[in-house]
Amino acid sequence: MINAMPPVVSFTDEQRFRLAVHEAGHAVLGHTLRPESLVKVTICSVRPLGARWTQIGTTEFSYSLPLFATASDFEKNITIFLGGMAAERIVFGEHSTSAGGDVAADLCLATDAATLMERSFGFGKGLLADLGSGGRPLESLRLADRALQESVRRRLDVLFKRATETLELMRSEVEKRAAQLAVSAEEVRSICEPGLGRMESRERVAS
Repeated sequence: MINAMPPVVSFTDEQRFRLAVHEAGHAVLGHTLRPESLVKVTICSVRPLGARWTQIGTTEFSYSLPLFATASDFEKNITIFLGGMAAERIVFGEHSTSAGGDVAADLCLATDAATLMERSFGFGKGLLADLGSGGRPLESLRLADRALQESVRRRLDVLFKRATETLELMRSEVEKRAAQLAVSAEEVRSICEPGLGRMESRERVAS
């Protein structure tokens, strides 16, 4: 059984800290925007050797969206998706390839969610609803419609700016979270609580 498992390689201290910062961005934004649903944050110690992309860290929530999700609920999710990339830019000056490159990566999830807002649920400029086709239906919609691409890009830019501005004000919390590497939602809350009231106020203004 052991021989059948793929070989793995350990992260360096620098790589592990970058991964921790990335997940800290998700976790701190998750605590700020969706505190009732944050469950835990974990990062891996190793990755499969030669893998093009693999999930090496997770910020887990008890649910993805409310049953009757609104535009604000979608925007919170997208902001959290972009939080890892924003945290990397704040701490290191630039983000890494961990943010994209796969349908399950943050940028792809955020892009698809923004596409749903614009084209499937009437949260964009018009009420036209399309579902797309093929294996990547939302991508097929974007490829066929340059105006949709631009609307999705603008929405992502606005929400990435929101993620960045929020995390810049909470950089110390992000770095404390990253130093812990893998913690529970309760531990994230204990770090974030001093700045929570301030960030809830910013969220009400931004929504």
